[in-house]
Amino acid sequence: MELHRSFNNRIIAGVCSGLAESMNVDPIITRFLFGISIFWGGAGILVYLLLWILLPLMEFHETSKNVFYRPSEGRLISGVCRGISNTLKIDVSIIRLCWIFATIYFGYGIFLYALLWIITPSEHKIRNNGDLND
Repeated sequence: MELHRSFNNRIIAGVCSGLAESMNVDPIITRFLFGISIFWGGAGILVYLLLWILLPLMEFHETSKNVFYRPSEGRLISGVCRGISNTLKIDVSIIRLCWIFATIYFGYGIFLYALLWIITPSEHKIRNNGDLND
């Protein structure tokens, strides 16, 4: 599939979700990489803007079966840990403990949590787009 911007699964301009569709990966991965690249001299912002201008906007009709989203049930703060738990099929307590460890030991847990809170779609948004079938 050729590179494009996504019309269906976009947050800002659809660059990250379009790249993810083209590479057949979860859009969270490309959003996370762009978010992290902002801190490398702002390169992520420049690349994002260039891709926004250069890539065509396309609709993508194939829906993913394993969508990473923040659920509305069983969450403590925003649902990031519960969403990771649901996607990886791991107990949410293990994810939360790892998050606490990463925050205390490495110091970037809160930043990473906030970034995932911003870039991860909520269950309500996913259901409205028709990407989550129950």
